[in-house]
Amino acid sequence: MRRNILVVEDNKDLRIFIMKSITSLGDYTPIGASNGKDAIEKLSEYKVDLVITDIRMPEMDGIEFIAYLNNKYPHIPVIVLTAYPEYEEEISKYQTMKYLLKPVDKEKLKKAIEDAFESHKYVKEYNLLNLINLIKIEKKTCTFKVFSPDGKIGILFFKEGDLMDAKTRFKEGEDAFYDILMWKNPEVEIEFKCSLKEKKVKKSLNEMISLVFSQKDAKRNKVLFLNSSLTQISMEIPSYLIIGFMNEIGDIFIYKTRYKIENLDFLRDKFLDYLNSCLNLVLLFSDFSSLGENIFNMGENVLYLVNFDEDIYFFGVFPKDNFSKDSLHEIIDKLKTRGIEI
Repeated sequence: MRRNILVVEDNKDLRIFIMKSITSLGDYTPIGASNGKDAIEKLSEYKVDLVITDIRMPEMDGIEFIAYLNNKYPHIPVIVLTAYPEYEEEISKYQTMKYLLKPVDKEKLKKAIEDAFESHKYVKEYNLLNLINLIKIEKKTCTFKVFSPDGKIGILFFKEGDLMDAKTRFKEGEDAFYDILMWKNPEVEIEFKCSLKEKKVKKSLNEMISLVFSQKDAKRNKVLFLNSSLTQISMEIPSYLIIGFMNEIGDIFIYKTRYKIENLDFLRDKFLDYLNSCLNLVLLFSDFSSLGENIFNMGENVLYLVNFDEDIYFFGVFPKDNFSKDSLHEIIDKLKTRGIEI
């Protein structure tokens, strides 16, 4: 199945070169856009699987556009284009944002695309942090209004790339910054001005970003270990259609399907959409944090959902005539005895 790659670059010659290089790779279809506004129109016209974008562009620059992607299309991985070698260390320091240096090398383009598709399922939780890192690198003056899925609101004030202050309902300064950066799947509104004249946080933005990255990396490593464990025990699980783990707001971050078939990515997407619809109904009628263990009918199949550890939930969809809750309990116990704490 061919994947669509949106190339957002105001330099026409470079944009055409990148698009031709993508076409020559064989597995991808390039779509061109000259700036962020043009790119948003393309996103409404095409199913986009990856975005390659410049930062400094007219009308809507790359930072505004990446913020839009974070809000509306957080599942789409992003590769940043930069003409400044000195930015390479800053962008690549935490290995959660892919980048390409101009002029673009075809082999490096190929590797960046492959890496972006492979790693995004693990790094999309860094979207807001990557955006803030770009604010620091570009020395932007702006104000972020951040909204969490569960209704919390935070404000971040930046002046020339440094954090001036942060606020939530109950916290201010560094505490508020750390709190906001640990929110899951937040949306962001950006205003390119800052009303504060005096810096109220003592640490530099660089120090605080490094600390948050280290905290998130610790959790990411546990998720990778959880994925490895799920792979190892998947053959021990009774006949299943799909198994996986999700967090307390319904985001599926790891899953396995039992059968290898053609168009698997397409069918996975369809199945996950259906699964998410079922889980959304659960959220409407239940306090998710107190779900414990539940079984839901899905026609010829059943959806099994159980609290695994704090805010992590194991789910599985099984044929109704071949479902054994007792054997699943044994599998869950095996996972827990591996010492996983997320």
